[in-house]
Amino acid sequence: MRKLSQRAWNNVLIFSMLALIIILNWENFVRPDNQDVTNVLDRTDVILSMQIDTLSFERIGTGWRVVGPENVIPKDLNTDKINEIVNNWLTLQLTEMTSREDYQYFTTPDHNIKLYVAGRQGPLSVYLVLSDSQLYAMINNQPYIISSPLYSDLIPGG
Repeated sequence: MRKLSQRAWNNVLIFSMLALIIILNWENFVRPDNQDVTNVLDRTDVILSMQIDTLSFERIGTGWRVVGPENVIPKDLNTDKINEIVNNWLTLQLTEMTSREDYQYFTTPDHNIKLYVAGRQGPLSVYLVLSDSQLYAMINNQPYIISSPLYSDLIPGG
């Protein structure tokens, strides 16, 4: 085996470090197919209260208080179900709609949702439309297609 010079060892060291950086950051170098998918909220955000049409959910310690007309509140709604709905809103995945024709869905939204998040000024307004078995959302005058979760996972009794 041939002895390497100091310059050659420097090159070996440089290329091995580059290989290590590429291996450790492989996910950042390779773009997934769903690169257009965005999240509205961070997983670490805390939703303090949420209004879904006439229902209002307010965080009380580790539980929730539900305020609204008695005939609108689902019978099976409990703290665990509300926590599941809130977690689904935190993991909401959206794909931006680019076609102006898609704005037609938002003339009469099915649901008006306001999310009050800790550390944010004012509520985040979301308009939901269920059409053609697809769920659409309008957030800050930008239309989106909701990739996941499902409609029934975002709206109590939905």
